[in-house]
Amino acid sequence: MGVFTIGEVEVTNEVSLAPSAVLYDGAVVADGDLSVRVNQFFYDLAGTKGKYLGSVGNAVTDATTNYVYLDSGAALVINTTGYPVGVHLRLARVIAAGGIITRVVLERALLSSSPAVVSTAPDAAFLMGNEQVGTSTTVRYLTPGFAGGDSAPTTAVQIRSPVTGTLKNLHVRHGTVGVGGNISYTARVNGVASAVAATLAASAAGGQDTTNTVAVTMGDLIDVQVTKAAAITTSPQNVTCTFEIQG
Repeated sequence: MGVFTIGEVEVTNEVSLAPSAVLYDGAVVADGDLSVRVNQFFYDLAGTKGKYLGSVGNAVTDATTNYVYLDSGAALVINTTGYPVGVHLRLARVIAAGGIITRVVLERALLSSSPAVVSTAPDAAFLMGNEQVGTSTTVRYLTPGFAGGDSAPTTAVQIRSPVTGTLKNLHVRHGTVGVGGNISYTARVNGVASAVAATLAASAAGGQDTTNTVAVTMGDLIDVQVTKAAAITTSPQNVTCTFEIQG
């Protein structure tokens, strides 16, 4: 039995792993324990039109996420590092574990004749937050999700990245502003501070970093560190921080 995701809908099909399974043009379907078939389809790669004739027996790597796409020259590529930055056509993410394919996430639009370019949708988005971040210079860390009624802890609360890609677009919001000097919110990867950071006054409603990025690998540990150069008078309330990882 295989599990396929089309958009936000997972479809479980008794015969979905069989070579005779019928899915839309360009679909990626398992045709072996660690191999996939790619159905034929017409494409438009940045104005270059053509037809991919389909292929079978394309090997995938066990115990990881495999990224399946056409590169800018319309060649089929399967790797475990992520989608490229330039022009390409995403087809699917294939997750394998224990020597078999456990999930196929179809990422090509069902009906599409538009140029195939990089998707801007993030592969993963995260929220961290706490009721407050304290007033002293003690280093604190935001809690994954949101911990209402609690101050940000003084020990890091880390989450593992579910994908390999680029961490970016960090946004901070002070639900109720505080009083005092600057507060810095810094994304860290495996305990190391990155350039992805936003510094804003305690009295500011929000701030962001949409310029800097940092590379992450699936399984890396991520947290958001909160620091102050000097004590503030009143902590902002309902502090939230969001960021995304683009594969």
